[in-house]
Amino acid sequence: MTENIGYKITRSVVFENNRGFALGINPNDPAQFVTWQFTEENGHRDYYWGHYKTSLETATRDYELRISEYNRMNRVAEKGAYRYYSTQRPVDINTFPKTDGGPILDDNNFFSTVKIQKVDSTTGKVIPAAGVSFKVWDVANNKWVTQSFNYPTPTTIDVYQTAADGTLVI
Repeated sequence: MTENIGYKITRSVVFENNRGFALGINPNDPAQFVTWQFTEENGHRDYYWGHYKTSLETATRDYELRISEYNRMNRVAEKGAYRYYSTQRPVDINTFPKTDGGPILDDNNFFSTVKIQKVDSTTGKVIPAAGVSFKVWDVANNKWVTQSFNYPTPTTIDVYQTAADGTLVI
């Protein structure tokens, strides 16, 4: 197991462009867990952009998200990854090479339930405002949020309306 500034590297992945990510643990440090991005040249890794965490769960999620986001943005494969292009026969997932420490999540889409409700800023109580219509702006993508569904007929909505209890769940 390799080590960097007292942290034992427990998981790592390297992409074909010699960039990668690592998860390290140091039980003697107040921030016991860290994820780093690194550059690998001639077998040496230069670690940078550390995200220091206090729980393994948070660090593991950060590690997986950083890998997924980097892969999505740069479209590079893991070094030594098996590429399978044929559609003539099924793929046995157990024949794929494994990354250090387990599989990598490629979760390009992140789905979450959003509950919207009006709350009085003074009392903190929910104000049930039924039938209020509004749009939601996505600041990251600079566009209105839309929701599509196909049953009973294909529909895309961009104006949302609160229910009888004054809430909206998207």
